[in-house]
Formats: sequence, structure tokens, C-alpha cells
Amino acid sequence: MSAFTDKRAQVQAELTSLTSQLHDRLAQAGAALIESGELPQEEPYLSLAEREQHASDEIAELTQTRERIVSIGERLAEIDRMVDEVEKRGKEIAAELDPHYQTIGEHAFRVFRDNPLIDQEYADIFTPVLNAAEELRQTRSELEQAEAELSEKPFLEKMVLRGRIIVLRNRVALRETQLDRLYRDSGRQIAATDFITTIGDPALDQAAAPFLDLLEESQRKEREIGALSDERAALRDELKTLGVDRRPGSRLNELDAAIEEAESRRAEVRASIATAANGADIAGSLGEEIQQSFESIGSIEAAQEAARERLKRLDAAIRIEQLASEIDQIDSGADRKRQQVASLTADIDELERRKAGLEAQVAEAKQTRGPVEELLG
Repeated sequence: MSAFTDKRAQVQAELTSLTSQLHDRLAQAGAALIESGELPQEEPYLSLAEREQHASDEIAELTQTRERIVSIGERLAEIDRMVDEVEKRGKEIAAELDPHYQTIGEHAFRVFRDNPLIDQEYADIFTPVLNAAEELRQTRSELEQAEAELSEKPFLEKMVLRGRIIVLRNRVALRETQLDRLYRDSGRQIAATDFITTIGDPALDQAAAPFLDLLEESQRKEREIGALSDERAALRDELKTLGVDRRPGSRLNELDAAIEEAESRRAEVRASIATAANGADIAGSLGEEIQQSFESIGSIEAAQEAARERLKRLDAAIRIEQLASEIDQIDSGADRKRQQVASLTADIDELERRKAGLEAQVAEAKQTRGPVEELLG
């Protein structure tokens, strides 16, 4: 590749950079003119300023929408984290509550058993416990009686009685397990009523105190989850109004592209304002900062012109190299043709010599032959 071609690529890159710098500087100057409030109240400035304001409003609206979507996304992530934490604590509370149900059930059943005037509502809760307790009492009584009779029985009857004792002991264990479960069930049902606060039994109050604390915390956590769920639903509805269907990524990409396009349009308008002001030579009557901005624009334009001029010279140098190459190719072709002509001329001379020799032979042969008519007569 030619050194001129390499240099032209370098100068072209410089010109491209200068063009970008000029556009940015013109846009900055246009923005400064608008902010100064001293833009002439005439065309084309009025129309350009209106377009610039429209683009700025659009950018602000798009940016606000984007920031809100990002903010909502961050809040939704925070809500998910908070809900996970609250639900985790809710499960812990549920596990901590379970052992208290049996204690409450036992104390509440004692109060029910000692107070025959308790409402039927509570009687229905404790009836299964009452029946199971009675069955357990009867089974224990049978076991105690069998164990008391064991020492008085003969050997064979002892063997039979020991088998019955084993059965009764298993039945007692089964009844005790069943009663514990019923205590928990009744305790769970009682905890859902106002039995504890209505009765006012000190032992029951003391047994229920840890449970009530946990229950209050559990209800508070449920309210927290409800509030967070409501907020999450409201935020998701708001996302829909902002154009987010499922995931915000695609919508954010759309907004980024729209913001970039609007910023490009605004920059173009601002550059047009600065170009008009520069052409009308009104910048000099404005502030020093704007004047300096236009001076830098002039410097860039001068550098652009110098780069363009250099590109023309480099293009001419490259063209000269191309033409010189074509001339060399033509000279080479002409030389080849000359060589071909010389070779053909030599060939023609040789053919003429051969022809002359052949003609001499013909003349000699004719002399020897004599007249043709004599040969045929």
C-alpha cells in the first residue's frame, strides 16, 4: 500500500474526529445560547427553540419512565427478599407454636372439666378429649387391677395374665398418644377463640402467655406479608402502565434507544441554532463563554478545512501514482508490441528470401522445359 494511501486514511480519521467534535461543540454552543435567554425572538430561532424544548421534554419523560422502572424493579426485589424473610420467620413461629397447643389444651381441659357451666361451643371442642381421657382412665384401671392380681394367680394363669398386662400397657401407651394429639387439637381450636381471655384462669393464662406472644408475632408477620403483597401487586400494575409486560429488560432497551434517538435530535437542533447564530454573527453580542465556544468552533472548522485540503493533495498524489502506473503499463505494452513487430519483419524478410529462391528455381525449370505446346503436341 502507498505511503500516500496510509497517510490519507490517517487524515480521514482526523477529519471524522473533527466533524464529531464540531457537532458536539455546536450542540453545546446551541444549548448555551438557549440557557442564556438571549436567543433572538425571531425565525429560525423560535422554531428551533420549540423543537429543542420538545426533544428535551421527551428525553425527560423517557428518562423518568426508565428510572421509575428501575426503581420499581429494585423495590420488587427488596419485597421478594423481605417476604422470604417474613415467611421463613412465619414457619419458625409455626414450629414454635406447635408444642404450646398441647399445654394450652391440657390446662383448658382442666378448666372445662372443673367448670360445668362452660358454653356448649367449648364443650364440643373438649368432648373428644373427655372421651379419650375416660378411655385412658378405664384402661389404666384395668392394668392396675391386672398387675395387682398377678402375684395371687397360679403359674398358668399368671402366663395368661402377663399377656393381658402387655396388651393393656400397649393400649395405655396408645391411649396416651391419642390423648396428647387430642390435647394439641383442642388447644389449637381453643387458641382460635376467646376462651383463654374470657375464663381468666391464672394457670391457663401463664401457660398461654408464650403462645400468645408468638401468635401476636405471627399475626404481625401475616399483616406484613399482606401489605408487601399488596404493594407488589400495585407495583406490577404500575409496570404494565409503563409498558413492561413480563421482564423489564426489553422495555429498558426500548427506552434507551428512544432516549438516544431523542438526544440525537436535540443535538441536531442545538447545532442548527448555533450554526444559524454563527452565520448571523450574533454570538459576539452575547456572553464571554459563548464567544469562546464559537471561537473554538472556528478553530475546529479551520482544522477541518486544512484536513480537507490535505486530503485533496493526497488524492492528487495517489492519482499521480495511479496514472504513472498506467503509463508504465502502456510503455511495457508498447515495448512488447515493438518486439513483436521486429520479429514479424524478420519473418517477412525470411519469407521474401525463400520466395526469391523459389522463383529462381521456377525460371531455371522453365528454361529446361521449353515451350509447353511442344510438350503436348
